[in-house]
Amino acid sequence: MSLLESLCTGKLQSQNVVIEDGSEAPGRCLVLLLLHSMCQRYDEVLLMAFERPPHFFLNALPAPLRQKVRVPVLPRPKKLGERLPVGPLMEATRSAVQGTGVTVGVVIDSVSTIVFTHSPTAVPQLVRSLLDYRERGNKVEQVLSLVHTGVHDEAVRRVICGHPDTLIQLRPPSSPRFSYTCLLRHGEAWQRPAFHTEEFNISADCLHLQEVVRKSQVETVQVNPDEPQADPAANLTFNLSLKPEEKAAKDQVVLPYTQMSSPDSGVIHYVPDEDDDFDDEDPDDDLDF
Repeated sequence: MSLLESLCTGKLQSQNVVIEDGSEAPGRCLVLLLLHSMCQRYDEVLLMAFERPPHFFLNALPAPLRQKVRVPVLPRPKKLGERLPVGPLMEATRSAVQGTGVTVGVVIDSVSTIVFTHSPTAVPQLVRSLLDYRERGNKVEQVLSLVHTGVHDEAVRRVICGHPDTLIQLRPPSSPRFSYTCLLRHGEAWQRPAFHTEEFNISADCLHLQEVVRKSQVETVQVNPDEPQADPAANLTFNLSLKPEEKAAKDQVVLPYTQMSSPDSGVIHYVPDEDDDFDDEDPDDDLDF
């Protein structure tokens, strides 16, 4: 079974799942697929729909599963450019849970909107707040976030993605046989992550995986030998190397308590201290016994 299939069926335990998409590899169909999977596995699913209206997702689900979806009333800025505090967003999301002692899944489409309406740091704060939710015996089992990588620089991307349990990076398909190619990284922050490349198709209703092919991959760093490498000692305030004349002067220095000898002599020269005792009859007479 592929990593993506294990995630959809719940066999792969992953609390924090992040999907990274781009203009050439959109990820909303995969979000619908995992939303459908959550509705099958959890008692309630919170749908934080920032970009598409809720009915876009609800209409794609079978009628019995729609009853499990809760749509929080999310705070939105009243004017362009206004930044909102993250507290009301957390409270609005947690208060949408209706049951007692239920398992909950959360879908955020997308956290890129939260970056613009709140701040980049609001994303990991919200995700952590949801995963720590324990009111009335309820527990959030999984948070799924969609990130549009094309609208963020690398520094913002590192903040909002953090170290998820599972990262799915969508890429353009490598062959006409498949509609999707993704690089999956799975593993908690303290574990060595596993990397896999998987190619797959999704059904027309975006609810089922089709023809998944898994290819194992090890993350490697390619180094170009012709590319000039940065000198780590370039900006130091002191020298780590010697000039030729400095090296020659260093070689002429005779260190204390040593004596230069011929390389072939094999003789060890020892210069005794003034307190050394050379009495062979009682070598320990200098000790206070």
